[in-house]
Amino acid sequence: MVTLSRFVSIVEANESSHSPSLSVSVSLFAELKDGRLILVLDDRGWNSNQRWAEATSAEIEQTARDVVGPDEPYGEQTMEEAIAAHWEYLRKILAAQGVDTDSGVLKTAPHDVVLSESVVTRLNLD
Repeated sequence: MVTLSRFVSIVEANESSHSPSLSVSVSLFAELKDGRLILVLDDRGWNSNQRWAEATSAEIEQTARDVVGPDEPYGEQTMEEAIAAHWEYLRKILAAQGVDTDSGVLKTAPHDVVLSESVVTRLNLD
């Protein structure tokens, strides 16, 4: 059986924007005990009026965790339902890639954030 070790969010600066304002994309991976990384989400990120020069790595790391979910409730959904739906969605993505787990395991898995070289460079130069 394949076992989940942790989640890893990788934050990349959106280089197509040469703006001094913060713009990043975030990809969420599941790292398995055997070391493999499985892509879970690649459609997350944010733009901000905040300038790179004002940003901190801690702020970026926390926002990266926030943007990969769980999301806020939608419509008549309660927060508990939104959270449960999020973990079930991730479970289904992993199951489609051969990782059999349950939502409870996913919810309690460690979640690390890695700032790419492009982000670190922007934080140090601007």
